[in-house]
Amino acid sequence: LFFASRITRRNELADRLRGSTVTVNSCDPGTVNTKMLLAGWGRVGIDVSSANNETFLATDPSLQGVTGKYFVSGRETKAAFSTYDEKVRRKLWEELETLTQATYSDLS
Repeated sequence: LFFASRITRRNELADRLRGSTVTVNSCDPGTVNTKMLLAGWGRVGIDVSSANNETFLATDPSLQGVTGKYFVSGRETKAAFSTYDEKVRRKLWEELETLTQATYSDLS
């Protein structure tokens, strides 16, 4: 649920910033063999040196202008259906504004 809410917020932000020079995408960072993961479960993920999904999204020239997308292992894919639902996105955004007492109306 937490992961889906992050994607939902990013999709809403991408729509609010559409037409600007800012792009907003999300990705699954993957399961990375950190020291903690190795100590608890062994090698079940990717090597730390291969964990570059966020860097790829931020720096790859082929993604210039791409916004509102979800990536897994460097490939665009679809997130859960609810993360694209405009009514759900707006409701979550409004709830977060209420909880944090911060508003971002200037983004709309």
